[in-house]
Parts: sequence; structure tokens; C-alpha cells
Amino acid sequence: MTSARRMNTARIRTKLHGSSLDFGFVADEVPSYLPIAWFKKHFVPFIDQIPHYESDVDQLLRRGASLQLAELATGTAWSTCATRIGLSEYIGRRTRQMLRSVLNHDELWAAFEGIVHEIARELADTEVRVDYANRRRLLENWELPEEDWHALQEGIPGLSVSEGITQDVGTVLIWSKVAQAEACRHPFARTSRQTLGASGVTTLKAWDRQSDLPSDKPHNHLHQRIDLYARRLAMACAIGKPLQVATENLEHLLGVPAERDPSPLLQA
Repeated sequence: MTSARRMNTARIRTKLHGSSLDFGFVADEVPSYLPIAWFKKHFVPFIDQIPHYESDVDQLLRRGASLQLAELATGTAWSTCATRIGLSEYIGRRTRQMLRSVLNHDELWAAFEGIVHEIARELADTEVRVDYANRRRLLENWELPEEDWHALQEGIPGLSVSEGITQDVGTVLIWSKVAQAEACRHPFARTSRQTLGASGVTTLKAWDRQSDLPSDKPHNHLHQRIDLYARRLAMACAIGKPLQVATENLEHLLGVPAERDPSPLLQA
């Protein structure tokens, strides 16, 4: 990296820490886990530069990018601003340590920060942003109703939910989509692993990695329904309606464009 690049990076850091309002968004509008669509758009070319790259680095980059966005919004360190986006101080501090270990050259870290600045500018240019903090509050004690779980499965030929996708797992997956958070960070996922079962925990980890998910047609069909359900629940959060989703004619609705979330951050 050239000396001019280092000086420019230093000036940017000074400006950002001096004013948390430069980008025009607040920490409440930052999700705790960078959406996969934004990750693919901004980070895929960068991945090739990382030595000894492994798939779990994706999770570190997505969580780290959100923490860096929160730092830009608050002017505080990751361990401090982590709580503003639904993570613990420990997770904020540990994520930075681990990501620093992976991006173990100044050039790589500077490139990471530059990518996050690009995302920050796009987020700032979004006219209507999502209040993710409000979503987390609204969904803190939410559970997928049993009748809705049955409706999500109904009429899918060949579907077997015995392999990792249960009603409890459905609750966590929908929460992770609406709150745009890691499924494994859901309170239930952290405290009730025995209830979820080994296959359920494996499913949630695969969901966070966006890999090793069931690829058969029935499970893809179920995930499409879960996605539609999550989008409609997100809309209820946005407009202050009761957290209820009409599941009648769900199969028909798969072919009808749902109300789009106002923020492109949910578009996955």
C-alpha cells in the first residue's frame, strides 16, 4: 500500500471518529449480520485476496462489516458499538481479533475498511431505512405459531421435516431473516440446543454460512415459503401491525410479488 493510501485512510478514520453523523445513518439502522446480497456484491472479489481462505471467513466478514458500519455510525470501538446492533461486547471484541488474524496485512484491513465505506455510502443513500433495533425488540419473545408452521409445510410433496427443520428451527430462521441476524445468535438457539437437537443446530449453522442446506425440491419449497412469511412479518414490523401473517393461499402467493421491504438490505 502506498504512503498516500495510508494517509488517506488515516484522514478518513479521523473524520469518522470525530463525527458519527457524517454518513447520515444511525446504529439502529445497521443489521447485526450483513445481508448475503450485499456481501456477494461487495466482498466476492475481495475474498480472492485472502490467503488460506475458508468458508467460515464469510461469517466473520459479514459480522465484521456490520460492526464496522456500527462503528462508523457511533464513532466507538466494536466492543462498545456491538450492543447497539444486538451483539455482546465479547462478540464485538472477539470478532475484531479473529478478523484481524485473518486479514493479517495492513493492505487487507485497509481494503476491508474501504469496502465497508462503500456499503455505508449506499446505506446512507437509501431513502427509507429499516429500524433493525425495533425489529429485534418486537421479535424478542416471538415464536412461530403452531398453526402457521403446519401451513408452511402443507401440500409440499415429499417433505420430511425430521432432518433439522422443526417448528423451533422455523422460529429461529424467520427471526434471522426479519432481524437480519445470525440464526445461531437467537436466544433460543443459544439456550435450548438440546430442544433443537443436533440436526437443528447443524441446520442453523448451515443457514448462517449459506451452505450445506438441503438442496432437494421439497426443502427448497419450504425455504421459499419461510422467506415469504419472513417478508410479510417484516412488513408488519415496519408499519406497526400485529405480528401475524395470513397463511391462507400461501402457495398462490409464491407466484405473486410480496410487499417489498423498504430497505435493500433485506433483499437476499
